[in-house]
Amino acid sequence: MARTPAALAVAAAALAVAGCSGSSPSSPSSPSSPSSAAEETTATAAEIPEDAVAAFYADLAAGELDAACGWWTDDYTAASVEEWNEGGYGQQVASCPELLQNIVDTLAIVGDPAEQLAVTDLRSTAAGPAEARVVVTLAAADEPETYLLTRTDDGWRINGHEAGDLGPGQR
Repeated sequence: MARTPAALAVAAAALAVAGCSGSSPSSPSSPSSPSSAAEETTATAAEIPEDAVAAFYADLAAGELDAACGWWTDDYTAASVEEWNEGGYGQQVASCPELLQNIVDTLAIVGDPAEQLAVTDLRSTAAGPAEARVVVTLAAADEPETYLLTRTDDGWRINGHEAGDLGPGQR
């Protein structure tokens, strides 16, 4: 697939900004109620940190934005929306699904978002009994991203992101 470096840089920055906060979790968002076998699989994937991150990207790639947002804690969602709006990365958004739609639209400039969001590698380390770090590499990424997860009553949820040099607000 031919990639335009400038467009991929914007998309990479957008994905990093979407996950730039390291806020602590409050009551987590939950994936939407399962209505299909695929969604049921996604909803049960939260028992393993790597599976939660993979499910987030699978939902995002499939355009299931509400379900993708369900993998984020409420604090992480609020901080990501705020950072997006303050950073001027695109049009102002009021919700996680709107933010993710902007990211998908940016990725679509250079190709099929589903292909670009394909997870090619996942690794995790425990950071405590209820915390984990998951390093994920995507098909369209030159560098892996690190997500911080917390274990909730609903399973593992993304509550932070280590963006490295890709965006403001990194830890």
